[in-house]
Amino acid sequence: MEILLSLAGNYLISVLSTTVSQLFILLGPGIILAVVMYFVSSFVRDKAGEVLGGRFFIYLTAIGTVVHELGHALFAVLFGHQITEINLFGPQADGTLGYVSHRWDSESIYQNIGRFFIGIGPIILGSIVIYLAARFTVGDHLFQPLSRMQISLQTFSSWENIWDFCLEVFQNALQVMGLLFSPANLKNIWFIPFLFIVFSIGSHVKLSPPDLEGAWSGFTFLFALLLIFNLFTFWFGDFATKYVTLVSRSYSFFYAYMLFTIVLLLIFLMVITGVSLAKKALGR
Repeated sequence: MEILLSLAGNYLISVLSTTVSQLFILLGPGIILAVVMYFVSSFVRDKAGEVLGGRFFIYLTAIGTVVHELGHALFAVLFGHQITEINLFGPQADGTLGYVSHRWDSESIYQNIGRFFIGIGPIILGSIVIYLAARFTVGDHLFQPLSRMQISLQTFSSWENIWDFCLEVFQNALQVMGLLFSPANLKNIWFIPFLFIVFSIGSHVKLSPPDLEGAWSGFTFLFALLLIFNLFTFWFGDFATKYVTLVSRSYSFFYAYMLFTIVLLLIFLMVITGVSLAKKALGR
């Protein structure tokens, strides 16, 4: 009996660790980048509001709010949710700039998992729009330094690997800045509009508490589903991880867009912070 309990315990531990690894391969790098983007965007939004004035900033970057809400709406439609009300831009006294109300079948596995993607929809769509804006204005060669980077489970397997990855990000970010502010781009009439689009969208990828709540609910549902699947199949062998890895590689290029957005947001943050300090020094 003790042997059976020991085997069962080892099996459950193996299943749990495998499930966590699979989820990290699928979503881990994207979630980490999304968290970084969330905080950087929050700082940019706060500083920009401080420098430009809150109300002026809200209307100046209205396109960012529209893209934010469209991100929610797009994934709501893709995952079969019924949109009951949508306001792409409508500032309210409580700080709400827009919203998407939707209903879903609580018994549907697909629609419940969809809550995760609906919650982070603004980050996904925002990065895609910034990529398209770059491609059709200043050129998508800007992404090349970051698209060469490989993010995997091994990247975060040790502090040494994490440090090496951070150094690689920094080095490639410098290359991006060199490409972005090249003489050719500075002469490009689309350069300033591109920067404005990035600033507007990037400063509004911050997720609200309801966004985070929905994303967490969808994530826990996905985790539970994958855990149950592994419970019944792991004794055949860990064949699922191979397919999970193949799926994750199919969209790993998207991480370059997210990294690119973060790099540009950091540049904006440094500029805005500099302006803020200058205003304070001048007593304005």
